[in-house]
Order: sequence, then C-alpha cells, then structure tokens
Amino acid sequence: MKLPLVSRWLRRRQPPVPDGPRLHTGCGPEDFFPRLLDGWVNLDNRYDHPEHGPVDLVQEWPFADSSVAVVYSEDLIEHLEQRLQFIYFAEAIRVLKPHGVLRVVCPMLNERIIRRVAFPNWPDVGFRSMDYGAEWLAWGHVLIPTYEYLARALELIGFVEITRRNKSDSVIPDFPGDKRPVEMDPSEQLYVEARKPGR
Repeated sequence: MKLPLVSRWLRRRQPPVPDGPRLHTGCGPEDFFPRLLDGWVNLDNRYDHPEHGPVDLVQEWPFADSSVAVVYSEDLIEHLEQRLQFIYFAEAIRVLKPHGVLRVVCPMLNERIIRRVAFPNWPDVGFRSMDYGAEWLAWGHVLIPTYEYLARALELIGFVEITRRNKSDSVIPDFPGDKRPVEMDPSEQLYVEARKPGR
C-alpha cells in the first residue's frame, strides 16, 4: 500500500534510527515457540541469555543509559499492571539512544472487548455478563490498553513521534516482523512506535 504524500514527506524528514544493539524484550523461553530474533538481544525473565542471563524487565535493565537503538516487545505489556508498564517504558527510554525507537505490539482493548466479552447481555448484567475466561484468565492479561491510553503513557514518560503502525509497517530498518505464533485479526492488535527525543 502506497503511503499518502504527506506521510511519505514526514517519513523522509525523520532522523535515521541510530546504530546499536536492538533489544527484543519479553521473548519468552527458548522452547515456547520460535520467537527469538537473529541479530537481536533477546531478553526475558524465563530466557537465559548467554551474556545477560534472565532479565526482569520491570527492574533496572543491564544496559547503560543511551546505549541501544531499538526496544521491541510483542505480547508483553498487557501482562503487566499499570505501575509495571510505566517502569518498563521508563527503562526503555533510559537505555535508548537519542532518536532510538520503541515498538510495542499488544492486544487492543476496544475490539477485543467488543468481540470476546459478552456484555451487556440483558437481563444478565454485572458480573454474570462477563466471560472472563475469554480474555483475562485464559491468557493472563492484566491491563489491555487502548491506543489512547498507550500514547498518553508514552508521552508522559517522554517519548515523541508516537505513531500507530500496522504489522508490516515500521521505521526500524530490516525489521523482521512480529513473531506471533498464530495469525491474529489485525483490528484486534495495537502496533505502536515512538522515539526518544534527540538532543
């Protein structure tokens, strides 16, 4: 799909993504399914990275300030309560170089709730109307964001150029694509990129 002229002009004006390590956060254990990205630093509290070991992504990350080019997560932040989401985003902006890119992929609350949770369903209202197993219990989701929530959270942390993307659209050069084990309806997913401000 060809981007509109204004979008192509804006993209040409964006600074290039800096060189440096690319972090794939929340990659999961090695035997879960093939989510490890070649040429990336794959991190998870259940994955024993050869250099960094298991990494708790809601504690301080083992990387210096302004030392990495990209931080990427897929199917991670919806498993974190709000306080932990903000810790994750704060660590991401700390370790990113100026103009570095954060890419977040996660379920989107709006469409998933409409399609997967049976409420309101009169006369069954309140607790009886909720099919909790479909979204929260089955997958361990804690806080499923909307785009508006996610964009505001990233803005509060200090990110700029917060942009909604799609599965195949990214400013990250040679981005390998999201590694979801099954195809999901794109309308149920959020694809968001943001940048650390330049100096």
